[in-house]
Amino acid sequence: MKLARNMKLLRHEMRITQEKMAEKCDVSRSTLAKWESELAIPDIYMIDRIAGIFNVTLDELVRGEGEGKLDEKELIYGKIEEV
Repeated sequence: MKLARNMKLLRHEMRITQEKMAEKCDVSRSTLAKWESELAIPDIYMIDRIAGIFNVTLDELVRGEGEGKLDEKELIYGKIEEV
């Protein structure tokens, strides 16, 4: 799922730990970890909040579409995961 991958990618880019991101979202670190590992999905209100934290649109966060901010990062992240 692109949402989980994009959340993790943007969090890493902003150098925010899971603990700090969980605080910003007012959830536990384990909840955030579940979102990033696709074991759970945040509700639409939380997804909107997360998009605001990362300063991206909902489309960019959920589908990786929009202004193109994630396109190049996604390619880089994919190469990192392959290593």
